[in-house]
Amino acid sequence: MGFISGEAFDIWREVDELNFKRALRISFPSLLIALLALPVFPDSPDEILSPMLERLDKGGESAYSYVLRQYNRVESGKRLDVFGRYEVHQKLLKALRARADKDLLAVVRGLVKKKQASVFPSQVVGLKAFAGAAGGGVERADVVKLYSDYTRSKERGLQTWSVRLLVDSGWPEGIDALIARLREEEDAGRHLDDLASVIQSELYRALGAAAIGDAGAVKKRWENMGKKLPDKPNYAPDAASGGGRTVFFGDRIALRSIFCIDISSSMKGQVKMPGKGNSPKVDIVKGELAKAVGGLSRESLFTIIPYDGTAKTWRGRGQLQPGTRTNVLAAEGFARSLQTGSGTNIHDSLALALKVKGVETIYLLSDGAPSRGGGPAEIKKRVAAMNYLLGVRVVTYGFTGSDEKLMKDLASRNWGWYRALNKSKKK
Repeated sequence: MGFISGEAFDIWREVDELNFKRALRISFPSLLIALLALPVFPDSPDEILSPMLERLDKGGESAYSYVLRQYNRVESGKRLDVFGRYEVHQKLLKALRARADKDLLAVVRGLVKKKQASVFPSQVVGLKAFAGAAGGGVERADVVKLYSDYTRSKERGLQTWSVRLLVDSGWPEGIDALIARLREEEDAGRHLDDLASVIQSELYRALGAAAIGDAGAVKKRWENMGKKLPDKPNYAPDAASGGGRTVFFGDRIALRSIFCIDISSSMKGQVKMPGKGNSPKVDIVKGELAKAVGGLSRESLFTIIPYDGTAKTWRGRGQLQPGTRTNVLAAEGFARSLQTGSGTNIHDSLALALKVKGVETIYLLSDGAPSRGGGPAEIKKRVAAMNYLLGVRVVTYGFTGSDEKLMKDLASRNWGWYRALNKSKKK
């Protein structure tokens, strides 16, 4: 720098200070906005849950209402991932079950009239809190009435949950209530509608083959059983369950369904089905699947997810397809044209299926152990974390060689049942 006179230096310094102050005025607000825009690190589930549990300890309807509102915010926010939200749900549910009383019952009853999607999480956790629970001034009849009232909700998800929980309660009164609601739907000419389909499938889950038929026939068998729930229901493969008009390996198809079909290379192997000769497994499944989708009614919504090392939806971007004649014919052709690939990715097929809006039942078929996407522990963890609010039923089917324990666990934990499609030969 060359020589600057004293007067010139004073002028330069004033200009420099002026620029600095101007830059500070511009930069500070921008810096503040940038800091506020930085991502907030998620709280832990326990940190979020702690003040909710403290409020619960105070008791009363206001405490329950406050906690359930806070829980809705947890589910609608982005502070936790799906596994964190599932942990909050489970711990909150445990706390509510331990405190379930008339005050909580009154709050949950009041929620039945709420139609906003934002309150759905609190409705579900509130309903779950009373499954099989009576005490604290709450009688079985109170819980059965609560669930029965929710079957009349305009929200399909709440209808499904209330039906599921009437069976989960393990009470004969729950079965009585479901049979009565089924009779009501039949008398109103809605025996093929969605609610009747869910009720029939739930009765089948509880009673097995004894639940086949209309409400009158089911009631008679139930009474002949002494109104005692069987320890091991008879899921006879020749007995159809559910309210649909078409059958897949002995199960009548729910009105909102997804078929997750294994097309790994091992599906080329031949097996002997009961009463039939040897055939490649993939051909057996292609025939059953084509027959099932080919008989779907116009009221049905469905899709197909074939999977090998990857999983892809048959049509649409994760949407159920209406059972129009065009779609049914296209699905039937697609089923018959399935080709085997490599690998068994049960994890991604179920994750993809559970993202499909409106699905009520997933039919999962496999002939092998998972080899891609995650093992049994990861699969069960993912399904649990995605399904705790959805309440989607998972019915599983296995050929010899499948991971039978995994398939049974997935079914039993998700309101379904397992079918062994062929028996291994005894040595």
